[in-house]
Amino acid sequence: MTDIKRKRIETPARDVRRKLFNDPSVGKEDVARRQSIAPRKPPVPSRASLGPLATRTNLVAKPPPRPSDLHKLPIKSRPANKPAERQNAPPRPLSRSVVPKPRASFSRPVRPGVTAPPPKKSISDHPQFIELKEQLFQVNEQLKNSEEKCANLEATSDEMSQSLVSVRAKLSCCEQDVERLKSRVAEGTAVAAALQARIVERDSTVADLERTAVGLRDTIAARDTTVSHQAKLLQEGLHARKLLHNTIQELKGNIRVFARVRGPDALEGSPFSFPDELDGKSLQISGPPTANYMGTEASKSFAFTFDKVFAPGATQPEVFEDISQLVQSALDGYRVCVFAYGQTGSGKTYTMEGPPGCSNENGGVIPRAVHQIVTEAKCMDDQGWAFTLEATFVEIYKEEIRDLLAEGGTYDRRPGVSASGATTFESSAPKHEIKHGPDGTTITNVTTAEVTDTEGVFRLLRTAARNRQTAATNSNERSSRSHSVFTLRIHGSNRNSQQQTKGVLNLIDLAGSERLNASGAVGDRLKETQNINKSLSTLGDVIYALGAKKSHIPYRNSKLTYLLQNCLGGDSKTLMFVNLSPAESHLSETLCSLRFAAKVNACEIGTAKRKVS
Repeated sequence: MTDIKRKRIETPARDVRRKLFNDPSVGKEDVARRQSIAPRKPPVPSRASLGPLATRTNLVAKPPPRPSDLHKLPIKSRPANKPAERQNAPPRPLSRSVVPKPRASFSRPVRPGVTAPPPKKSISDHPQFIELKEQLFQVNEQLKNSEEKCANLEATSDEMSQSLVSVRAKLSCCEQDVERLKSRVAEGTAVAAALQARIVERDSTVADLERTAVGLRDTIAARDTTVSHQAKLLQEGLHARKLLHNTIQELKGNIRVFARVRGPDALEGSPFSFPDELDGKSLQISGPPTANYMGTEASKSFAFTFDKVFAPGATQPEVFEDISQLVQSALDGYRVCVFAYGQTGSGKTYTMEGPPGCSNENGGVIPRAVHQIVTEAKCMDDQGWAFTLEATFVEIYKEEIRDLLAEGGTYDRRPGVSASGATTFESSAPKHEIKHGPDGTTITNVTTAEVTDTEGVFRLLRTAARNRQTAATNSNERSSRSHSVFTLRIHGSNRNSQQQTKGVLNLIDLAGSERLNASGAVGDRLKETQNINKSLSTLGDVIYALGAKKSHIPYRNSKLTYLLQNCLGGDSKTLMFVNLSPAESHLSETLCSLRFAAKVNACEIGTAKRKVS
């Protein structure tokens, strides 16, 4: 192998050693000691010592230098021709430092009379040494900082490379998303164009429909005008027909009869049918199926015709509308009587008064009639009329008249002794007697209340409801055990013509008409039912005698017929409500009420006369 001429490379350490050897003021011992502590090249760091700075470039093994490049390497890096056993020997630890052995110092004896030379200065105190030492420290620090910066730059470069890879991946995904969005935008543009075309088509269709709608509106408006005109004509015709019918009935003198069917409960089945829905004057009732002599079952039907028939769905205002003209007659100076007849639970009290605690919306005939009279009286004030309204409310209980408006009065009988020594029962309340005179029928010792508004009538109804006799029967848990009579006397005077009128409005709620075996009454209820049936039987006898034109009419057989004498056989306008129960279990009682109402409708009582003076 050819020897390669090594080129001496000057390093800071070599430069320091050379300067020290050339300096005559530095001793050999100091040179050796300084050589022993000269800074060495730091060892190659491992992966564990570098930590995060360990990169591929720091730890990769470098190939051996080529012979042509040996002169470029430092002296310590050049390969040496060492023996094999020395080459295979383990390397020295880096922490060991070669300490030169101290040399033996030989001191020459000083001759007498000769001055000893001054001691040589230490190399550590030399100013150039200190300056070079500081320069060496600074160079080492700069080298260390440069290596740290390089390591940090390499780590930052690796991180930025990784970030660049991820950014390129994201950019690729974004480019794909952009392509997809472009395709969707293209599809949306196509759909929007199609929708725009459809919108244009729909707009044209809507415009055509609007033109058609305008034409239809005009047609409908014209038809509505025609219909309203025809409805007005129809209403006027019905009103004129009603007036003519009332005039005919007044001329005939018959008692008008209105039939009203109560609405069925959830468990009741109605046997009624209404074939004449337009006029509303007839009803048909189907009886239970019965077997004939041949063994076949068949049901009988019964048809009845009255002046007016109200189906179960009829409301209180609809019912009162048909009798409003009759109530108006009382304000004109006529005597008017309206009474409700039917079995217990058929809706008589509901028709005449309304439900308990009712208001103007669902009030019965009594509050609505008074409201109409009060309203019409105020309207006639401009014509010079002034009216006074006085009301009484009594009941006929066990053939005895009781005042329902009496406050604190009692009709309980207390035991006493007569002149003959017999035990008698007397009441603390005053006696009431019925008297007929030129001014009509009056009752003595009753409370008279002046009526000025509808609310006053509701107060009277509440007071009467507290005082009226009621009890539970088989037909109703709260059955009226008496006949109630509400009388409104109307006195009118005209300050311009000095004309005076006297009208009377009697509104009567009769007790239940069911027979004794159907009521299941015992004890006091039995006596009440007997008196009720007697008075209603007398009413039937009076109706029969009037229909047969008999000379004797048995009014005095009952307090009820005696009180209604002028209404039944006088010059008054009389109307009867026959209230019917839709329950099939009450079918026999319903037929009895309908047959009695038919007899009453055929009864002629004479033409009504107006009381004017």
